[in-house]
Amino acid sequence: MFKKLKTELFYARRMSQWGYGLRDWYRYVLNKFFSLQLLARVKPIQCIEDADFELHILAPRNGLWMAYWAIRSFMYYSGHCPRVVIHDDGSIDDKAKWIFENKLPNAHVLYRKEAERLFFSDPNIPDLVKKYRRECKNFYIMMFVDHFFLSKSNKVMVMDNDVLFYNKPNEIIDFLENKNVLDAVFYGSEEWDGNPLDVTEEYKNKYSSILTDASRLNSGVIVFNKNKFDYAKITEYFENVTKPHGDLIEQTGWGMILCQNPHKFLPEERYVFRGSIGPSVVAKHFTKPRRHEMFARGIDEVRKRIGV
Repeated sequence: MFKKLKTELFYARRMSQWGYGLRDWYRYVLNKFFSLQLLARVKPIQCIEDADFELHILAPRNGLWMAYWAIRSFMYYSGHCPRVVIHDDGSIDDKAKWIFENKLPNAHVLYRKEAERLFFSDPNIPDLVKKYRRECKNFYIMMFVDHFFLSKSNKVMVMDNDVLFYNKPNEIIDFLENKNVLDAVFYGSEEWDGNPLDVTEEYKNKYSSILTDASRLNSGVIVFNKNKFDYAKITEYFENVTKPHGDLIEQTGWGMILCQNPHKFLPEERYVFRGSIGPSVVAKHFTKPRRHEMFARGIDEVRKRIGV
């Protein structure tokens, strides 16, 4: 409770410093604290599912409204209709599942217990990966191994529920439509030093040519060709992890695996973290320090642009 209160005070201070008006505060409260009621009121949409494309998002019950607009904005601007799999973090109940699936017929909420049953009963998943999935205290590991191993299509998109699209994502569309020779495209930055990579020195030496890119990957948006990546490479990664419960075990895993193949960062001047949603911005990742922006302005800006 204290941690939640501290977070709310941080957001309130930011909104005051940035001159948010009463309408922004109203939207913040509505989008954050009445999210399931808002989701229940939107009209269901229809689309024809892409034959070989899935979108995977890990979400809590109170994050389904965010996930809905992440998915809806991507579908609107990309023109693609992936099969959507929402991975339950353990908090989604039957009512929330029914509401979400009713609004997006191409979506399926995968309960955490069912995901675990599928994961641990799959004979093709390496034993070491199962061990880490079972024992790792950082639940974000699900955003790596569950999204990878439980996806069924060749084209897979992994996205956080705090990303919104505001323009046509040409780079992602080109990838989905095989207009380049890449095996992965993803969020990240070529301008900052990157995250620490908690892996052995031997492993770093073996893959020294990709360390810079791997450390700069951000897993907010990842699109990859699953059939181009070897399960043995993921086992090798876990054999060399030095912090089995580390905060970055998921993001480092994506970086070290995806960067071994032809890849590219999504242009950071168009796929942004900071700043306003200008006319050239394709997508914005509202990371935790900027989450208040998503509730106060980001979601409603999407609704205004797509006419909902």
